[in-house]
Amino acid sequence: MAKENLDYQINADLDFSSCINQLLFKKVLASDLQNIKKNAFDLSPKNKISIDPMALTQFKMSFYKKTMIVLLCAYLLICYTLKVFSIKKYNGNEKLTLIFSLTKEQIYRKGKLDPLYEFFNSNRFGINKKNRIWIENRSINLRRKHKNLYVVFDITLNLYSRQFDFGKRTKILLTIYTNLLKFLKSRGKYDAIYLVLKEYIFDNAVLMQISSQKIEKVITTQSHLFYQPLIFEIEVVENKRFMLWYSSNSIPLEYKDSKAPRHEAPKIIYKYMKIDQHWVWTKEHSNYLKKTMKVNSCVKGSMLFYTPSALVPTEQKIDVLIFDVTPSSDHNINKNSIHNFEHSKDFLTEIINICIHLEKKYKLSLNICLKPKRQYSDLHDYSYINFLDNLKFAGKLRILKSDENLYDIINLSKIIIGYPFVSPVIIGKNLNLPSYFYSSSKLLKLDPKNYTGFFIQSPKKLQLELEKLLVS
Repeated sequence: MAKENLDYQINADLDFSSCINQLLFKKVLASDLQNIKKNAFDLSPKNKISIDPMALTQFKMSFYKKTMIVLLCAYLLICYTLKVFSIKKYNGNEKLTLIFSLTKEQIYRKGKLDPLYEFFNSNRFGINKKNRIWIENRSINLRRKHKNLYVVFDITLNLYSRQFDFGKRTKILLTIYTNLLKFLKSRGKYDAIYLVLKEYIFDNAVLMQISSQKIEKVITTQSHLFYQPLIFEIEVVENKRFMLWYSSNSIPLEYKDSKAPRHEAPKIIYKYMKIDQHWVWTKEHSNYLKKTMKVNSCVKGSMLFYTPSALVPTEQKIDVLIFDVTPSSDHNINKNSIHNFEHSKDFLTEIINICIHLEKKYKLSLNICLKPKRQYSDLHDYSYINFLDNLKFAGKLRILKSDENLYDIINLSKIIIGYPFVSPVIIGKNLNLPSYFYSSSKLLKLDPKNYTGFFIQSPKKLQLELEKLLVS
């Protein structure tokens, strides 16, 4: 790739900063990963990513998405203009922990912020309890606070209105309007510009004025694996950037045919991501990141955005607790993997058939439950959801609510069986309960090294284990 291409900026009239350029390249790569050729992007010795200009100019975005981005920017412009006269108390000594990419379900548990507050204020994350925690969520009606934890619509907007005096806000607002005029002058020639329009007009103007002394930590999750918010790209937060992994199933599955095309995150993203430390569940994941991806990581245990209940159950009411992985409705994602309808169906069918066999053989009545990770939606395979409904109506399976406390229901169970490699199995093992991954798929290698001793790969072995645990 020619050097002039490496320094290429999609539209010289906009005068993108290097931070904006980096974010643009990452967003283009994330948005069109399957179609961008491997030789269309490059990584410099300083871990700066560049994309061939042709890939940028050919990038297309739907009219609907562009309209939604423009409407968001219009709303933010009104907010920034009005908040220049903000009368909220300016606290120059206030230090902040900024948290991005949490969903509504992760923030609010049973409609409350208390569990999230307790989670982040536990000692394992090193967050100063005297500092404020801001959590970004785009839902306007969800802005709430609990003690030092605040849910805000837009963190950068909040920085503008709460961390600067009137003079600084005026200067920033002038920059915002200047950037807006530059964009209007360019007439949005390329669709890729819209990917960073908010960051170009608003965020960069604010973040270039922020002091490193004001920020204690910036945290995101693996939902931002391909790219992180713009603040992660700026120098003032170096050594303060963390990625919290809210699940443990992030080590790639070991397939017999490792060269078959699959929907996987390219390893290159770990080299260019602006993360100083990854917070992970297990030493296996930590070792994978350190040795294979060459990035810094720290084991923090299970991270579900709430803490275990204080009460420990006195009896186990669930005989077999199952955790599946709901297949996606996008069959391109499922290609050559075990995450499709057929493999997921086999997983449940084999477990239930073994349980039915044991019930008949030993005259048992087993309570078999499935705990879905989240509520079902159009993004999930309809055939699989239909299959679950049939099992439920036939009385073969009880489906629990998706927002059940994982620690509580695992504590209520005699045995935990999970699809490879779901997080609840790790929780079960940490609670010293019989917990296993299970799949009889012929696509997977036998006895993967990271899960020796608790990955069962044949119905016969699963039956022996269930028989040992359920038949007294």
